[in-house]
This record gives sequence, structure tokens and C-alpha cells, in this order.
Amino acid sequence: MDFPGNLVVIRGSYNKDENDGIEMIELSFPKSERDKIDAVPVVKLHYYDLMSSEENSKESITARSSGTLEFKSLESVKSDQHIQYAENKDGIYPGLSGLVWNDNNQQIQIFASVVCKEGLSDEECETEAKPIEDSLVEVVGSIQFQDQTVDQKKGPNESIREAQ
Repeated sequence: MDFPGNLVVIRGSYNKDENDGIEMIELSFPKSERDKIDAVPVVKLHYYDLMSSEENSKESITARSSGTLEFKSLESVKSDQHIQYAENKDGIYPGLSGLVWNDNNQQIQIFASVVCKEGLSDEECETEAKPIEDSLVEVVGSIQFQDQTVDQKKGPNESIREAQ
């Protein structure tokens, strides 16, 4: 995934469930930089290692919106991976909602929004946010699941150490 420049994991935002089935992470600019910018992107990623269906996932994403979402497809460089996104102007996560999934039933739900600095008018905020929202579509389109191949003679930790 190609993160927009300078985005970092927000301290304390990474969560992983006991069964390793769900991971959540939030990305944004460091506080020292957020104060200098009129419009700041915030990206929340929810990874699930088991997906019941594309439609259930879209319903889950839509439930976080106060309206109906119309998903559009993005081309993926991987033939076993699918990417869709929808513009979401209302709800818990206004901005952009996305779904990336593969044929192994893994999925990432993406909720990206742009937060404007206090004091900006709605028009100024919209002007500042538009190019950021456009770049977030590119970010969603750049997500790729890595092939999970582990040498059968070694455990995953040994393979990770060798790769470092």
C-alpha cells in the first residue's frame, strides 16, 4: 500500500483480537504536522482474515453510513484480488469507504476521511479536501495482499528473520 507522504500509525490505534482474525489500525499525520495543515487525512483499516461474502462486507461498510453507498470498481494488479470504493458523505466515517478482498477470503475495509482545521468555512474545507480525497482513491487502489508462503521446513518466525 502506498501511504500518502508522512502518514504515521496513530499511537494506541492498533488493535488485534485474541484469535488473530481481526486487526485495526489508524493512520494520520503526526500531531506536529496536523497543526500546520488545513485538511488532514485520517485512514482506518480493518483487516479480517475471513470474509463471509462480498455483499455482507459491503452491508457492514454501508451500516457505518447514513445512506446508500454506490461502490465503484478499481482495477487490481493481482488477478485474485478485487477492489471497490464508494464516496460517503454522511455517517460515522464520512469521506471514502473501500473494500479490498481476495480469493482466499481475506479482506480489508477502509474508512478514509479528511478533517479540516477549525475555522475553515464549508467551502474552504471542500476545496482543501478534494485533492486529498482523490489521492485516497489512489491509496485504496494500491493495496495488495501479500502471498503468504512459508517454507514448510521452517516456522514463520525463521522466515521473517531471514527476510530482514
